[in-house]
Amino acid sequence: AGVSVLQVDATNGNVVFNEASNDQDFRIESNGNTHMLFIDAGNDFVGIGKSAPEHALHVLSGTANTVAQFESSDADALIEFKDSDSGTSGVFIGADADDFVVKPNATEVFRILGSGGNVLIGSSSSVSVTGGARQFQIEGTSGVTASMSIIRNTNNNAGSVISLSKSRSASDGGVTIVQENDVLGE
Repeated sequence: AGVSVLQVDATNGNVVFNEASNDQDFRIESNGNTHMLFIDAGNDFVGIGKSAPEHALHVLSGTANTVAQFESSDADALIEFKDSDSGTSGVFIGADADDFVVKPNATEVFRILGSGGNVLIGSSSSVSVTGGARQFQIEGTSGVTASMSIIRNTNNNAGSVISLSKSRSASDGGVTIVQENDVLGE
């Protein structure tokens, strides 16, 4: 006797593949890929462009550097990562306008500005301090939220290093001698 693998329910508008939960894979071909969409029934994995998916969702883009695009019709396009201990909300990463954001529990804690690449922690906008917005900014309302730790773990007397440098070179990585009255750091 044959096994029914495809059911069409015209009354409810449903199409069901493998209702009996048999170990029968499902594959859709495209013009250039024999496994454009592949469902591995035995392992409960889905492959896109992948004939042997290794995870719940496995995407293989071939030679394309951009593997996937997630697009929203409003200002934000976020992906949520959530595990069984995440509570009501997981960690969101994605785009807010042209900026890259990280939002644990849907609260923003980290942003990289799309214009200029400034790294912001604790703030969603760059603050001008002593004449200009800085590339790296930590902002908060207490010693805990507006602080930074640099820790060096070594079994000797050497400590951590903060280096403030100045060069008169007009390009990144260039090294030239500073001159009298040059400001080395603020």
